[in-house]
Amino acid sequence: MQTSDSPRFASPVTLLKKLAFTGDGAVLLHATKQQVFVWDVKNTRLCGTVDGELLGIAEDGQTFITRLSDQNWVKRDIQARSGIGRQSFLADPIPVSRFALWHTMSCAQLQFASISPETYSLHQRFHVLADRYRHLVRLDDIFGVIPSRTLDLEPATHEHAILENWLITPDDQYLAVIYYVSGGGFDWNGGVCVRLDNGQKVYSFDGGRDDFPPYLYFSPEHRWLMSPSSSTLSLYDLATGHRLSRLRSSLSVICAHPIEPFWVDVNATRSKISLRNLAQPNTSVWEIEPDSEALDVEFHPEGRSLAIALSSGSVELRDVKTGRLNGVLNSHTSTNIP
Repeated sequence: MQTSDSPRFASPVTLLKKLAFTGDGAVLLHATKQQVFVWDVKNTRLCGTVDGELLGIAEDGQTFITRLSDQNWVKRDIQARSGIGRQSFLADPIPVSRFALWHTMSCAQLQFASISPETYSLHQRFHVLADRYRHLVRLDDIFGVIPSRTLDLEPATHEHAILENWLITPDDQYLAVIYYVSGGGFDWNGGVCVRLDNGQKVYSFDGGRDDFPPYLYFSPEHRWLMSPSSSTLSLYDLATGHRLSRLRSSLSVICAHPIEPFWVDVNATRSKISLRNLAQPNTSVWEIEPDSEALDVEFHPEGRSLAIALSSGSVELRDVKTGRLNGVLNSHTSTNIP
């Protein structure tokens, strides 16, 4: 379904990863304040810094993509979703998103035509735009090879829905969307998973409401879809939508272990981090309280260590089994703790 007015809202900044390892675990990318710090993990060495938000990483880990956003536009977008200044915001010109391709180890900027697009999976190379108020989502290939497609999600969502967050699943089969509905004093969020190729509904899930905008997370290894809010974590089978677990807890960020059925979560105030086992989700294996707010967490691909991005700008490296601090990365100093 095409319209005369193009979708105007880019994927929410809240959904972009602040921490990501390359597939071999040799490099850690840390995105903060419109910059990405590139770390040689083994040698705790800063390889370089580039501009933008982290958008995608090649499967071979050799390159990554950043997106430059108008931060004033992002703030106005969040206000408009709440109804503040919405009409004037919708009438303003749409800022053009800018993308850059970088060599991982040298941090040298590359031309998109210089590499094979096939090194990127769809969820790493598609830029998703939406018309929040008409249920339209458009997927643009950053490399310009795959034609843009627009999905009409109105049949799959509520007629009065406002699209809030959207994310392509790691298997590139589905698009998960959380939408907001104001019901005359009773506000709620719904979630829907649709086919990426045609927008057909596969199943619905609980979108939560306490966190704004709501958070989505996928575990490609376990085929989980996790939808945490500040009071409940729901864990679903990615293919069927069957709820596997529901945990009543104050959560805001989550990450699944790449091998074992564990996950790490950060509570809503982001002052406590817990490791949990799917078999006993209400009991923490360990808990830690970092010195500053935790913004994101990410397991090393081998599963032995955990990276934690803090509001101070540093990254803590911790042992997964014990939660023990093994090292700290920041742009000024880097330390390994014996």
